[in-house]
Amino acid sequence: MDVAFLADKGGVGKSTLAFHTATRLRQLGQEVALFDLDRQGTAARWDEREQPYFPAYQLNSLAKVPSFPYAVWDTPAHPSQAMRDALVELVDLCVVVATTDPTSQRLAAELARALERRGGVVRLVFNDIPPTSREGRESVEWARGAGLPVLETVVRSYRCYTHAHWDGRAVCDGAYGSADNAWGDICALTSEILAVGPHGD
Repeated sequence: MDVAFLADKGGVGKSTLAFHTATRLRQLGQEVALFDLDRQGTAARWDEREQPYFPAYQLNSLAKVPSFPYAVWDTPAHPSQAMRDALVELVDLCVVVATTDPTSQRLAAELARALERRGGVVRLVFNDIPPTSREGRESVEWARGAGLPVLETVVRSYRCYTHAHWDGRAVCDGAYGSADNAWGDICALTSEILAVGPHGD
């Protein structure tokens, strides 16, 4: 199963979600790789240990990509039309990442609909949600009301993601404050992604 995280607005947390989703798949015993199409290579360079969680590749194109049973793709903000078209053909699920910011939501809705028109299986996910806020649930309800395919899991904003990134590891692999809550969100998100299935069932 190939899953791509996309957004038409930078700073929404695609790389964080891609890295941690791949980590959760590996934790579940799956043979997984992370493919990073972003020039910054944030997701591919996250795990700095000598024995990383999984293979990570920073790619300049979609040509000659290694084959793995599971692959998680991180993409640049504002992916080109050519990249969108190629990913729709290549991956099983496009996860469009948004925050509660109105601009992010509008751009996410436009991107999701564009990917669907191209034949992609698409789900929205709301990320970087204040932990004690109703904004995440309200955003899911808004998306559902707008007829957009949306995941029920909202991923909350915790400082532990930043600390884990500094340490070159996942939030589940350190004694970080609120790490259990953060990892719970990642586990729920990954379960929902797997439930979609490779054919969007």
